[in-house]
Amino acid sequence: MKKHNIIEGPYWFELFIKSQETPYISSVVETLHYIFKRCLDEKYRLDILPADQFQDRIREENIQVVPTLIRQRPEPKVKISGDLTKVSKIIFEFNLPASSGEKEDWREMCYLAGAHTKTAMKMLQDALNMRGQLDKNKLDITRFS
Repeated sequence: MKKHNIIEGPYWFELFIKSQETPYISSVVETLHYIFKRCLDEKYRLDILPADQFQDRIREENIQVVPTLIRQRPEPKVKISGDLTKVSKIIFEFNLPASSGEKEDWREMCYLAGAHTKTAMKMLQDALNMRGQLDKNKLDITRFS
């Protein structure tokens, strides 16, 4: 099992991919590490599982599509498939804290999320507001135009 981050913490994720890493998967892994480091203070574990090497786990988890990301801990188990480069989707679906403190750089987070326009940033802000976790001082969409 290939481990990209073996820090033991309350969060454990498994990323099921095709048999080989591609530029897209490299982008997904980079995005996930970015999110987890900022939202979880680096207290997470992310295992990368190629489908051809872990067929029993694929069947056990009933995975139909790769890539699929599963949050194994904390319970309940949550599964996301498809486009795993969307920062706001991952934060919302996995119920992650929106920020780990003052070090959060929302400009970088929004850029990585593809929120290059005021409309896209408003959508990210709305997603975080729905979670009730957005500090109004940390994301000011008027700075981006």
